[in-house]
Amino acid sequence: MNCKIGDIAVIIKSYGWNNHVGKVVKVVAEPPSGVAFHLPDGSVHHAIAHDSPVWVIESQGEPFGCLEEPIMYGVGRDEGLMPISDSGAMVDTMLITQKEEY
Repeated sequence: MNCKIGDIAVIIKSYGWNNHVGKVVKVVAEPPSGVAFHLPDGSVHHAIAHDSPVWVIESQGEPFGCLEEPIMYGVGRDEGLMPISDSGAMVDTMLITQKEEY
């Protein structure tokens, strides 16, 4: 696994219909597999089957723009996250500033 609970990470690979590459997030929990569950803000997340490790993540900046209403919490695959806290990992500033260049 790349991340652990409490890590600050950068999204390096985004899945689904929105591109969140470069977004800074906090890893807050490991979601249950196969059942719907509540995110920390109380919203319900659909059931997901884990074929690889996933995390509940919290945006550390602008909300995720995935739905009609912006949300601060989501789910991200471990392989799509690169921890930048407590690991001494070097972060390419292009990852963090990529969205601002569009």
